[in-house]
Amino acid sequence: MRILPLPYHGTTASVAKAAAIGRGRPRLLHTRDSAYLLKLAQHNPCYFLDEYQHFPEKYRHMPVHISTVHCTFERAGLSVKRLQRMASEKDPIAEGYFINHISQYPADYLVALAKMSKDDRTYARL
Repeated sequence: MRILPLPYHGTTASVAKAAAIGRGRPRLLHTRDSAYLLKLAQHNPCYFLDEYQHFPEKYRHMPVHISTVHCTFERAGLSVKRLQRMASEKDPIAEGYFINHISQYPADYLVALAKMSKDDRTYARL
């Protein structure tokens, strides 16, 4: 005995919404370019936005507008206040003293602490 398929099998409409592809405005910078700008900000937070603007143009041959740099920093959670704080904490002389002092201990004596689990007000893990 042979079973025949139904004539309308698989032709009914789906009630689920179609997946949104390309929703929103396309980003001008790719993920790698945004990561490049963020690494620059972490490495040397003393630059102004117009100075950050010249790095992608000079080293990646990709001119970007100053507002694009600003929006990239905002999406990453970097504000002017936070960049100023990062710049004030960066002291090469103090960093050299720290490296000189910490180099006397073996590596297995040191313990790494995640930045997200501690802030300036607490001495214990949150």
